[in-house]
Amino acid sequence: MKFTKLTSIIFASLLVLQGCGGGSDDNGPTPEPTPDPQSIVDVAVANDNLTILVAALEAAGLDGILSDLDNEYTVFAPTDDAFELLGQETLDELEENLDKLKDLLSYHVIDGKVDSSAAISSAGSTVAMVTGDSVGLSLDGDKLLINTATVTLVNVKADNGIIHVIDAVLTPPTDRGEPTDNIVNTAIAAGGFETLVATLQATGLDAVLADDTQTFTVCTHR
Repeated sequence: MKFTKLTSIIFASLLVLQGCGGGSDDNGPTPEPTPDPQSIVDVAVANDNLTILVAALEAAGLDGILSDLDNEYTVFAPTDDAFELLGQETLDELEENLDKLKDLLSYHVIDGKVDSSAAISSAGSTVAMVTGDSVGLSLDGDKLLINTATVTLVNVKADNGIIHVIDAVLTPPTDRGEPTDNIVNTAIAAGGFETLVATLQATGLDAVLADDTQTFTVCTHR
């Protein structure tokens, strides 16, 4: 009887413990949710000083590329103040000419991830952008320069690359076009040399300068 009574007491105690949640992990700490991946565009959107850049990327159709988490990019991101230094007329022109805007923005992007230490160690050299054109890296004291723009904030990390904030918009090199076969044709194609071309034609020197067996240097003013 004593054994039966003891068993009953233990069984009743277990029921009480179960009713109080004893021995259960249900009240343990809830694991933190995994944060969503943040692309370069996501990081830029979250920065109040990059609103013009974000709008320009969307207008040029580059936001989708820089949101691709399967690739890595480095973006030199001009601030809103940097874009405003271009002037409203230039901004309006870029808004109307999306090809030019795309070329301008692409000149701020490197294919691959380049942090500030790698950029600083490359000071004095150039690096190719996705456009195929290059920017110059240099140091002014402890400040990193991209062409003549100063990097004001480095290593803003995204899951598909890195952002360096700069204080000026980078201007891609002017496409001078393919060279023509002689100086006269080059002057005509370039425009702005109408007086020179007319003078050469009037004096018969256009034929001389069209001689592709000779080499000439012409100094003139537009």
